[in-house]
Amino acid sequence: MKDISSDPINEPRRILGKLIGLGEKHSRKIGKLQALLFLVTLAAVPLQGQFTSGDFTYTVDADEVTITKIACGATQVTVPGTIEGLPVTAIAGNALRSCTSVESIVFPDSLKFIGSGAFSNCRSLASVLMKDGVETIEPGAFGNCPALASFNLDPANPNFSLVDESLFSKDMTRLLWFNPSKTGHYTVPASVSTIDSQAFSGSQIESVTIPEGVTALNSITFHQCGSLVSVELPQSLLSIGITAFGNCRKLKTINFPNNLKSIGRWAFSGCREIESIVIPDSVTSVGEFAFASCSSLATVQMSENLEELGRGAFRSCGNLTSLNLPASLRLIGDYPFEACRRLVELDLAAGNPYFNLADGAIFSEDMTELIMCLPSTTGDYVIPESVTTLRVGAFRTGMLTSVVIHDGITELPWATFDGCSELVSVTLPDTLTTMGNAVFYDCASLESIHIPSSVSSMGNQMFRYNDSLTEVTLPDSIEHLGYEAFANCASLVEITIPASIKTMGYRVFKDSNSLQRVIFEGSPPVVEDSENFWPETYPTVYYFPEAGNWKETLYGAPTTAFLNNSFWPTLPRFADNWMISDWYGWMQDYDSWVWHLEHGWQTFVGESNDSFFVYDRGLENWFYANSVLYPFIYIYGADEGWYQYTLGGTPGQRWFIKWATLEWKSESSFRQ
Repeated sequence: MKDISSDPINEPRRILGKLIGLGEKHSRKIGKLQALLFLVTLAAVPLQGQFTSGDFTYTVDADEVTITKIACGATQVTVPGTIEGLPVTAIAGNALRSCTSVESIVFPDSLKFIGSGAFSNCRSLASVLMKDGVETIEPGAFGNCPALASFNLDPANPNFSLVDESLFSKDMTRLLWFNPSKTGHYTVPASVSTIDSQAFSGSQIESVTIPEGVTALNSITFHQCGSLVSVELPQSLLSIGITAFGNCRKLKTINFPNNLKSIGRWAFSGCREIESIVIPDSVTSVGEFAFASCSSLATVQMSENLEELGRGAFRSCGNLTSLNLPASLRLIGDYPFEACRRLVELDLAAGNPYFNLADGAIFSEDMTELIMCLPSTTGDYVIPESVTTLRVGAFRTGMLTSVVIHDGITELPWATFDGCSELVSVTLPDTLTTMGNAVFYDCASLESIHIPSSVSSMGNQMFRYNDSLTEVTLPDSIEHLGYEAFANCASLVEITIPASIKTMGYRVFKDSNSLQRVIFEGSPPVVEDSENFWPETYPTVYYFPEAGNWKETLYGAPTTAFLNNSFWPTLPRFADNWMISDWYGWMQDYDSWVWHLEHGWQTFVGESNDSFFVYDRGLENWFYANSVLYPFIYIYGADEGWYQYTLGGTPGQRWFIKWATLEWKSESSFRQ
């Protein structure tokens, strides 16, 4: 006999049995009526929690079982009629969602309910056997099952019918599931007023006519219908739902009815063959990413009564060249025209009280918020001084080469310059305090940047995929360096981490394979996850012994201590590629050589620190400098290699470091 002492479904019953015995014992003392009430109360307490029987996880309510999860792995699933003697009457939503192994499912006679998405995205599911007891099938229960060609329903079922191999309500007013194996043209029966979400999802149908009476296309209705070329929409249609036609890559023709009110999020995203659309004047709302990645879309006639244009509504519509925004428009989401680099003609109707267009950018009416600079804008750009706020992704995927941000702006929000592949330089203001995530993500041409000391917060992935970045000045005002901050920076050789940075995210320098030196001015940072923190080849980590707590390696990278002296330079780099150092006051003859990282040997001559000239052999020209303008040089030690002069100290008593061996040498010995 089966041992039920540890069975979770029988454990409550075992306890209940003990309590019944306890009740019988007490009945001799408190009377039979009170004992009877005690037992009735115990019996009325429902069993709670989730239990498991084989591949099925389930709950129990009112002596009926609801299966909440079916283990994925078997090719054939037979749902049991009973579990522990109780009937299985329901399968909850998403119970076997996205299971790629299952090929067939058999339901029991006891089943009454199938939840939304219960078997959706089961791409190998080929056959279903359903009995006559099913009363409720929620939308999308079998959505996007492209191999499901055999749906067997007991003809005696009083609630549903199979007509032309597709599943309808018995009264033919609701289309639940369309057989995805059917091709060619399909006309939805005229009696249908409701088409479920995912009803056609993943099917091979090529064209569809939807009857009058249908007022809404629900979410994902035709999602990923890879063969769909055209759809005839009824005049009764009022709304098109989320991702209704998403990724219908062959859809070429869509004519919107004159009564349509709204186009939902992602409704036509990825419809690569649509070339033109006319949005009727009845439409007041176009949702987020509604036409994103419609790469062939060239012309759009906008509704004259449009009020809301969602975030990224026309993102990556690479062929779109012109667009008119109506006077009724009162809300524009973030980066609505991201990556629309051919959109050169954007017009705003006269009388719009909410927005302004100026110099290839969209602003709030009072010019205090820059909503988006069109990606087609090129050259140099100076943000108007009236602007105090930049919208998320304000310059995203643009083609500007330089941007000047004036004092007064305090924040660069998420993805401000993300994907600006032509951007070479950005001037940041001293009022800047916050830099959000991915501000300079994938700025492939950005070579150098100076972050002002006013910045106290920097987000994640700040400079990831900046292939040309060689020089970064980090301020000593930030305490945390976000994850992947300098990942995939192919040209970054050296960087200095200020002592203020105490913690770092994961993969900060991942795949920055040119990185050779990382100079830490403070203690070792605490890293969220040290795996893949460095590039494949470890750089050398330099540190100051007085900072303490340093070991032979930092998360695998070898460490080397600098000589302990109080005047070691911070060694930031500037855009002209000189290394900062102090002035060479001891060179009284002013007839010496210096070295520039890109231009090579330089000659400088003069009579004082306040006036001298440098001949740049790389530029083949002279330029004027002094100790204020150019207090930074490299020096060549005869037969010794390269030396770097330190900041501070007393003339005649300063030190040099030999970079080849990291040895130190006094100024007096060097001059001998």
